[in-house]
Amino acid sequence: MSYLSAKLFVWLQGAVFYKNLHSEAVNILPRIENGKWLDVGCGPGLMTRLAVENGYDATGIDTDPFMIREARRIAHNERSNAVFEVGDALHLKKESADVVSASSLLATLEDKSAALISLFSAVKHGGVLLVIEPTDKMTQVAVSDTLRTRSKEKGINALRLGARARHGRITDPKIFEVIKSKKISFVPLLGGIVGAWFIYKI
Repeated sequence: MSYLSAKLFVWLQGAVFYKNLHSEAVNILPRIENGKWLDVGCGPGLMTRLAVENGYDATGIDTDPFMIREARRIAHNERSNAVFEVGDALHLKKESADVVSASSLLATLEDKSAALISLFSAVKHGGVLLVIEPTDKMTQVAVSDTLRTRSKEKGINALRLGARARHGRITDPKIFEVIKSKKISFVPLLGGIVGAWFIYKI
C-alpha cells in the first residue's frame, strides 16, 4: 500500500461506528489473565489497542510498513501497550495466542482458505479465532438507511466508502467450514451489515 492508504485507514478507524462495532466484538470475549492476543492485518491498530484495554497482551501485525508505522504512532499517543510488527497471515507461529483476530482481512485476500487455516493454527487450544467482515447485507440500500438514521455521528460517511470498496467482495460464511471447528458462533454487528464470527479451538 502507501502512506496515503495508511492515512485513509486511520481516518476510517477513527469513525464512531467502526470503533463501536469492534469494541462490541472484543467485549464478548472473556478477559484472560496474561492472555495473548494476535491481531492479523491490524492496519492502524484499533483492534489491537482495544484488546489491550480489555487486559490482553496484544500484538498487531500487518504486511504494510506504513500501517505499522501509523499503528505505533497512535499507540504511543494513546499510551497503549499494544505492540506492532510487520508480518502476514500465512506465516504465523502455531498455537501462539489465546485470541487471534482478523478484521476486514479475508475479503482482501486471494486464498481465503489458506489464510483461515493459518489463522486458526495460531490459536491455542481452548482459544478463539475472531473474524470480523462485512456481510451480504452490506448493500448500498442498507448503508443509506443507516446513514439516514445516524447522520450526525462522527465519521459515519466512512461507511458509504466502505460499502463501495467491499461491493462484490463479501466473504461467504461457508468458507469457515475449512477449519472444521466444532463450535462457531455468529454475532451481527451494526444492524447485521457487519458480522463477527467466533471460531473456537476445543
